[in-house]
Amino acid sequence: MGIFNSKNLKKAVNIVASSSPVINAISQATDIVDKSMDVIDKNLNGGKNWNFSEPPKDEVAKAFMNGVRGKHIVCMMTNISDTAKASIRDNFNIDIHEQILFFNDTSFFGNKNQGIVITNKKLAWIPDNDEGDVYSFAFNDIERVEYREMKIYLWGYGNDEDNVPLPLNHFFSFNGETSAVKADAQKIAAVLNKMVTVAGHEEETTPLEEIDSYLDNNEADKAIQCINEILSSTDFTDEDETKSIYYYYLGLAYAQKMTEKLAVDIAAGSEQFSEEVDRYDGAMNSAFREALVLCTDDEFRCKIYYLNALYCLNRFQGRQMALAAMESPDFEIKQEAKDIYMNTTKHLPAYFTQIDYNTRKFIFVLGTEKQLPGCYDKDGNIQFVFTLNDLPTSIQFPVGHPQANTLYIGHPFKPATYLPFENATEQLFMERVHELCYLGQCLGANEIRIKRLRGLDTASSEAKQLDVSGELDVKAVNVGGSFGRNTAAQNSYSSKDGMEMVQTYLPTKQPYCPDDLVWLDSETSWQALVKQRLNGNILSYSLHLSSSESVSMTSSKVLSVKASFEYLVTKASGSYDAKTDKTFSKTEEIEWEIDMQFKPLQDFEDDNVNASNGQAVAQIAQTQKSELSEDELAYKEEVEFCLEDASEIDAHSRKFLERKRQKLGLSETRAQEIEDMVKASLVSFTDEEKEYMEALDDVIEDGVIPNNVRRLLERERKSLGISEERAKELEKIKCKA
Repeated sequence: MGIFNSKNLKKAVNIVASSSPVINAISQATDIVDKSMDVIDKNLNGGKNWNFSEPPKDEVAKAFMNGVRGKHIVCMMTNISDTAKASIRDNFNIDIHEQILFFNDTSFFGNKNQGIVITNKKLAWIPDNDEGDVYSFAFNDIERVEYREMKIYLWGYGNDEDNVPLPLNHFFSFNGETSAVKADAQKIAAVLNKMVTVAGHEEETTPLEEIDSYLDNNEADKAIQCINEILSSTDFTDEDETKSIYYYYLGLAYAQKMTEKLAVDIAAGSEQFSEEVDRYDGAMNSAFREALVLCTDDEFRCKIYYLNALYCLNRFQGRQMALAAMESPDFEIKQEAKDIYMNTTKHLPAYFTQIDYNTRKFIFVLGTEKQLPGCYDKDGNIQFVFTLNDLPTSIQFPVGHPQANTLYIGHPFKPATYLPFENATEQLFMERVHELCYLGQCLGANEIRIKRLRGLDTASSEAKQLDVSGELDVKAVNVGGSFGRNTAAQNSYSSKDGMEMVQTYLPTKQPYCPDDLVWLDSETSWQALVKQRLNGNILSYSLHLSSSESVSMTSSKVLSVKASFEYLVTKASGSYDAKTDKTFSKTEEIEWEIDMQFKPLQDFEDDNVNASNGQAVAQIAQTQKSELSEDELAYKEEVEFCLEDASEIDAHSRKFLERKRQKLGLSETRAQEIEDMVKASLVSFTDEEKEYMEALDDVIEDGVIPNNVRRLLERERKSLGISEERAKELEKIKCKA
């Protein structure tokens, strides 16, 4: 017999009533309880008349009802009113289609918001109504139910550690541990076990488990299709980490497709990545990027970084991802990420200087390997991080460098040279000034005048920086007069009116264009000077040089690089002090004006250099052509048209060119450079070219060269030693005219 007989129930009510004034009113219900004991005792006699509120809906409900009757579980009070059911459904999240079989209310005031509910589908439990958490256990997810030590244990499938202990007093009330209590507890466990058996068990596969299964079976296409359908049909919340997980799996699926295709290409003897491999690689990287953007868990983020580093074809990108993954708390991931970084770094010296300049433009140097984890610039401004010990041996630094926690920028035209960013702008500017002056000397300048317009005073540099020939006579003067003859190392002079430095020379060598210049190929105005000097005998030349042209970085780009640098310094050393760091302190633009005066060509004795000069001019012309964009070439053609019959552009032609410039989106500065380039080319015809153009005048009809004279022209071209490309240029000029 169970504990719910009339004697024990009345005793329990009296105990509760006497224990708290708040519940004294319960004692008034004693008479009602006494009257109800007759009904309970009748149920105890044989256990066959339990008053269930409705017949069983399914076999699970039938198993419960029969079990309760058959096992004489007298603690199971099952007659529940419709009003009570409505409250239970609301508080315990019970679906309207579920049949409520049993409820034990453990709430203090009987509000039906605490205790245990048994339905034909599940067992629902609210342990504490103050917290309001509802725990649901579906019968088809339960493997077995056991009574142990005054608790009912629910065991899950497949894992013996997966269990939930439910307090026995949430099933029924009792006064202490008795054999009757234990007996009813064991009976409850047996009934629940029967319900679990009847319900059966079907493993429910989640979408992520399904996707994982596809990948395990090398069915990446199915995984990709499944993930894309979920991503397109599911309305994820901003806080839902699941979306990041789906993109993570999408990246893995594309990685699998890429490696499969890569293996096929390698087996076929392909030496380059196919378009398909590149496409899968791009899709993989894109998916991993989305996963990283949505990820809020640091450990999971490191895992994404690691797998991206492991699979991506771009080893430089993989190297960066490895740096980020090295922050993982997972020792295995941390170590493998470090291996990826070290293996990539080990092979860098062989081809580092061959990497695209914009990719390797910046280098951040650390002190030790301990600083590596997390030193990854996600914005991609600083793509290479090295320690002092693993720097590529192929690159060079100024004396006293490299140093730890320092940012370096690559020289734009010397692949092996890296300069501290702190003073790189100034150094590169001075190098350009130096080279321009050297070029002027080689072209026969007898005076070079340098004047500061803004920024760095010329007094801060030695005159020796601007002179490279020991044979040249150098004189430094102020605005008002001469210092007299001096050595090349003589400091310049600063006056009240500003700074001006003058160099005077006595050129004796025939003017020429040196072949050891670094900046010439990128300076169109210098190239025009060479042509005008060697072929046109220009006698004076003036140019403004700006430091902003040396580094070629916009102000917004500088700010972006600065933010990346500060992040890396903070990661490496734990903090960043903007007050003491001077890396980005020198922001003032430097601008100097350089004026050159040249010795006339006829004053030189040696004339046997025309051929080499012509070759230099032709080389410059080819360089100019290859570096012009389509829009710039279009503008160049219009300038050539305007200058066919005139040495200068008149007012009418200027208006025409200005409309063309605006339409093509060219700056005024760039348009002027192209005009200078064209003017220089118009005076750069050799005698042979002039002779060929005279022959063209004889055969061109209405701007067209007849086919019947093409053989004669070809013979003339060969006899004059003119290249096919140059002949076409000359023909184009003449046909337009």
